[in-house]
Amino acid sequence: MSDFTIIDCRPNAKAEPLTITARNREDAAKQVYSLDLVRSGQHANNLVCRVYWQEENMKSMVRLYHKSSYRYHSPPHLKSFS
Repeated sequence: MSDFTIIDCRPNAKAEPLTITARNREDAAKQVYSLDLVRSGQHANNLVCRVYWQEENMKSMVRLYHKSSYRYHSPPHLKSFS
């Protein structure tokens, strides 16, 4: 278990940074937001938080985003014909 500091990046967020003990970055954020967040987000407006942690005298950070509910579907003209 490690300590992670979470900073809320949602619009109008006024919360102070929180320090959480968890197994990994995603678990720390889930404890705070009760959401499954992912590291890759195509749009900045999906950004939920930044998570910081310390490893061997080096501070690291990852951004966590809402999971996108969008799934790509091929347009009809690109589907293969049988």
